[in-house]
Amino acid sequence: MTCKKDNIRQCKSSRKNFKSLEDIVAAYEKDRQEEAEKELQYYVELPSFEDVVKQAALAKGPWEGTHDHQNKYGVAARLPEFAESLLEALPELKKSASFDELYNAIEARRVYRVGKLTVYDTALRIGANLKIEPTNVYLHRGAKKGAEYLGITPRGRRFISVDELCDKLRSTAFRKLKPREIEDCLCIYKDAFKEEGVL
Repeated sequence: MTCKKDNIRQCKSSRKNFKSLEDIVAAYEKDRQEEAEKELQYYVELPSFEDVVKQAALAKGPWEGTHDHQNKYGVAARLPEFAESLLEALPELKKSASFDELYNAIEARRVYRVGKLTVYDTALRIGANLKIEPTNVYLHRGAKKGAEYLGITPRGRRFISVDELCDKLRSTAFRKLKPREIEDCLCIYKDAFKEEGVL
């Protein structure tokens, strides 16, 4: 869930010439991991679950304005309607026992122009408050592109397990990260995955 707008983390790495997946994971841990935790902590500290859902759906957080992920392709204009739709389902959202269940509940209430990335980001934000997070690596937008550059075909798949991802890559490098951090990594470093010699 990264991008650059004022104090939002970038969806692109400024570093280049990584020699391995291990290098990329180390760069993520050094440059991005702590910031990602702080972004999600914002939703843990909000005073009510209603505030959590509203702020998450409106893509508001510890950054200025609307998150860049939701500030493209006319998505931002649809977020108030999306927020209202989710606020009507507060009890259902609050009783979610897993990230997949939360994601499905949010997806069922999405509105026109709200796509998979916004559903995922919103579920990640609300999930932080509920203390649930993905157990698989979700593939959409930048993360999907990153997976493709690594030779993984995500067509028709919402996510991939960490085990399958590591098996396909014949590498254990990503095992140091949580699934949501791997998704972040696939997006941020997607261009690096195109470079010869990373795998």
